[in-house]
Amino acid sequence: MLKQKLNRIAPVEGNNETPENQIFAIESETSPYFNQTSSNRTAPEPDLSTSTSNIPETEQTCTENEGPQTFEDQILNLHKELTEGINSLDILPRLSPPIEYIYNPLDYAFNIYESYIRKYCKTTKKIVMVGLNPGAFGMCQTGVPFGDPKSVKQFLEIEGTVTKPELECPTRPILGFSSTRSEQSGQRLWKFFQSICGTADKFFAHAILFNFCPITLLLGTGLNVTPEEIKNIQVRNELESVCQDWYLKIIRLLQPEYILAIGKYVEKKTNVLFKTHSIDNIKVIYMPHPSPRVANNQNWPEKALKCLEDNDLLRYFRD
Repeated sequence: MLKQKLNRIAPVEGNNETPENQIFAIESETSPYFNQTSSNRTAPEPDLSTSTSNIPETEQTCTENEGPQTFEDQILNLHKELTEGINSLDILPRLSPPIEYIYNPLDYAFNIYESYIRKYCKTTKKIVMVGLNPGAFGMCQTGVPFGDPKSVKQFLEIEGTVTKPELECPTRPILGFSSTRSEQSGQRLWKFFQSICGTADKFFAHAILFNFCPITLLLGTGLNVTPEEIKNIQVRNELESVCQDWYLKIIRLLQPEYILAIGKYVEKKTNVLFKTHSIDNIKVIYMPHPSPRVANNQNWPEKALKCLEDNDLLRYFRD
């Protein structure tokens, strides 16, 4: 039995957008730091020694129904396992205060995420792009990584009904695709790849985009807290361990040649994971995060283009 059920489905209310302000998504490279007293318990480092590295691929994904599964089914089942693993950590009571809200769009917006996977992830990929976690105005609203609502509707051509989390922050309401807020990191990212690829189908022909961690942590004020900023070391290690275990499984299923790590945190976690499990046949490439909150990031499109050119990756987006 799960210790915590973070999100209970409830209907989305009407279009109650809040005015635009300068607080950007949690997917950004930096976010406001906060004070949290560490747990008195001794926190072990994440232990992945019992991971699935020695388990045959056919046994690494759960099966809810008898019979053969599609590739998309296997991807989606791994994401369900990830949500169950995080729910079992019972995070919110251990961090509150100051963290008062946890959003998991893989729960309340899973139907949209399922559409994303079934439309764009039907086979293995050459490139797996990995962000940190959902943005309050992006994936939290649309269920799609870096999910700026306008970009998801117009470029990815995905839309649908999004429900609400059990506990909703008044200053960060979930409005789904009715939201008129722009998620600036996602807007930058998808606009850049649209300029290169032309169509979403061309982008996803060889690539897919995920987040390392599926949840968003919010203070009572609505400010974002990234996983690396969690002061309770034990909770942070447990959360990262669950995410790393899922990450390893998804990589084994997708069999990429490249990991495009968006931001330093993801690059670091990927390199540690690969060293731990002796993975040396996948190249890890750092791509700067598109967040406007990152210092000197006005020319992010130029930085992103240089990253693709220097690593000979443009061919996968223009073929």
